[in-house]
Amino acid sequence: MSVDRTISSFLTQRRDWCISFAMNKIGAEMVLDTTVLNNFLQAGCVELLQQMPTVAYVCPAVFAEIERGIRLGKVPSADLEWLPKATLSADEEALAAGLPPRLGAGEAESIAVAYSRNWWLATDDRDARRIAARLRITTTGTVGILVYCVNSRFVRLEQANELLERMVSAGYRAPVSRLDEFVRYLCFLRERAAPKPTGTRLPVAN
Repeated sequence: MSVDRTISSFLTQRRDWCISFAMNKIGAEMVLDTTVLNNFLQAGCVELLQQMPTVAYVCPAVFAEIERGIRLGKVPSADLEWLPKATLSADEEALAAGLPPRLGAGEAESIAVAYSRNWWLATDDRDARRIAARLRITTTGTVGILVYCVNSRFVRLEQANELLERMVSAGYRAPVSRLDEFVRYLCFLRERAAPKPTGTRLPVAN
């Protein structure tokens, strides 16, 4: 199989987790749902979310779910005062209320905000991703953010793999066990996008 066909196959299978590559270019705002925020809290690396140039917001229902988990001892305590809250408008509340009831309150609010404000949605919830796809919301997730952090050199690849392992140990059903494949793919994209050097044409002697 050719390199192009291999990469094309990889992109088809993994594009929603690798889409964070584009975050380097658009600098979009992003709303985090409970699944993603919980993973970074469980791994003790929530500060990585603060380092991103993309502004990460959290909806009131997500804050409430995380705070409930902290009170019950299921989520590690952490200072989240730096996380800006995305207060819903009346139209956004109506949109969230009209979404399928199988979604949690945090997922519903996050989808409503991402849709109405044209923000990115960071979620690992399968139902939330399917609904976001129907609404044409750009999504990423825990793996995408970790890959982005490696690509931006906030953490080394091995550190990010260790963080992913901690998340999995805490209950995250990750689609992969390591991030190496994604990082190699991003390197390929960077090399492919780099301008090709042009040779200098020598004058032809008469």
